[in-house]
Amino acid sequence: MRFGRRSIIFAAFLLAFVSARPYAGGWNDGSRLATVESLVDRHTFAIDGSIYVSPWLADRPPYEPGNELAARYGTSDKLLIDGKYYSDKSPVPALPMAAAYQLWRWVGGPSASERPDVFALMLTWLFAGVPYVLAVWAIGRTCNSIGLQPPWDNVLLAGFAFATLASPYAEQVNNHILLLAVGAGVVEAAVRRGPMTMARAAWLGLLAGLGYTIDLGAGPPLALAVFGLVTWQTHGKKRWLSLTAFVAAALPVVATHHAITYAIAGTIGPANAKAEYLQWPGSPFNSTNITGGWAHASVAKAGLYSLDLWFGKKGFILHSPMLLMLFVALPYSLWRPGRDRRVVVAMTFWAIVTWGLYAATSRNLSGACLSIRWFVPLIAPAMLAIGILIRDKPAFRTDLVVMIVAGLILNVELMIRGPWDGRVPWLLWPVVGVTVTIWIGLLVRRWRQGRRPKRSEGDAFVR
Repeated sequence: MRFGRRSIIFAAFLLAFVSARPYAGGWNDGSRLATVESLVDRHTFAIDGSIYVSPWLADRPPYEPGNELAARYGTSDKLLIDGKYYSDKSPVPALPMAAAYQLWRWVGGPSASERPDVFALMLTWLFAGVPYVLAVWAIGRTCNSIGLQPPWDNVLLAGFAFATLASPYAEQVNNHILLLAVGAGVVEAAVRRGPMTMARAAWLGLLAGLGYTIDLGAGPPLALAVFGLVTWQTHGKKRWLSLTAFVAAALPVVATHHAITYAIAGTIGPANAKAEYLQWPGSPFNSTNITGGWAHASVAKAGLYSLDLWFGKKGFILHSPMLLMLFVALPYSLWRPGRDRRVVVAMTFWAIVTWGLYAATSRNLSGACLSIRWFVPLIAPAMLAIGILIRDKPAFRTDLVVMIVAGLILNVELMIRGPWDGRVPWLLWPVVGVTVTIWIGLLVRRWRQGRRPKRSEGDAFVR
C-alpha cells in the first residue's frame, strides 16, 4: 500500500472520528438505536420502552439539540404490530450493533438511558465511521486493481472520501453507509485480478447476503447483480462450485432476515410496506408517503419524479459533483471491452434497478435527509467507471479535478448539516452552476482542439 493511499485512509479515519455526533439526528437513526437498546436492555425487538420512543425516560436528551419534534414525541419510524411498537428498519444490522453494546455493558459501560451521548457516539464510530473507512480502503484497492496510474489513483480516492456524500453519511448511524461499504467491497473483490476462486465467490456471497438484509430496496438488486457476475466470470464445473460457495455464504444471512421479519410481522416481505402497521395514533404516514407500492398518478409523473431523484433540489448527482463525470465515464466503461466491463455491467444493473424500484414505489425523495439517501451506496460503482475513464483518457483528468474541488467546497456545508438535514444546501446551486459552466467550457475547448487540423512537417517548413 503506497504512502499516499495510507494517508488518505488515515485522514478518512480522523474525519469519521471527529465528525461523529453524540446523539440521534432524527427519526431514522433514533429508530435503529431504539432496537439496539431494546435488544440488550430488555431482550426484545419491541421498542416501546426505548428512550428514542419516549425521550423523557433518558437522563440526558437523546436527540439532536433543536429537534423539538423528536425530543417531544420520539421517533416516528416505527410499526405498531399486535399492540407493540417495532422499528421499521431492517433487523439484521441491529444484531452486530447489539453485540457491541452488550460487550460495552459487560465491561461496566453505562446504559443508553444513562448516557445516550456515549451510546450514540460509540455506535456511530463502529457502524458508520468504520464502514466509511473500509469503503475508502476498498476503493483504494479497486484503483490499484484496475491499473489507475499514480497520482490519479489517490486523486480519485481523495475525491471519493472527501468530496461525495460518503463523508456526511458517516456522521450518524444509518443503513446507507453500511451498504456503501458492502458495495465498495463487492467492487473491490470483483475487479481483483486472477480467476474467480471458491473463496472469492464465498466472500462475494457473504457481501451480497449482507447487502440484501441492510436495505430491502437496494440490497436485493445488488445480490442479484453479484450472483449474475459470479455466473458470468466462471465456466464449466468451476461455475457450479463458485455458485455453490456464493449461495452457501449468502443464504444464512438472508434466512436470518426473513426469519426475524416473519416472527415479528408475520410477513416475508418488508414489514414497513404494510400500511396497516403504520396506522398508529399520530402516525405521519399514509398511502401518499410510504414506500413499497406504485406511488404515482401516471407514468409521466413517475418519469418526472425519477429524474428529480437525480437532478432536482435533492438530486443525488448534484450533491456529489464528481458524479457528473458519469455522463462520459459510464458509456465509455460499458463500451470498452475487457474484464472490468463485466463488473461495470453488473453494477449498472444494480444502479438502474435500484433507481427504478425507488422511483416507482416512492414520492417523498427519501424523506428528511441529505439528498437521496437510498442512492449513497451507488457511489462505490461510480468510482469504478470514473477510474476506468481517467485511466484510459488523460484528457478528462482536468475535468475530474474541477469536480472534486467543487465537491470539497460543497461538502463543507454538507458535513455541517449532517445526513438528516432535508433542506437544500445554500451552496448547492452556486457550486453546481459554476462547475457545469467550467466543465462545458472544457468540453467545448477539447472538441475544438479535436477538429483543428494538424500541421504537417512540410507546412511548418514552408512557413
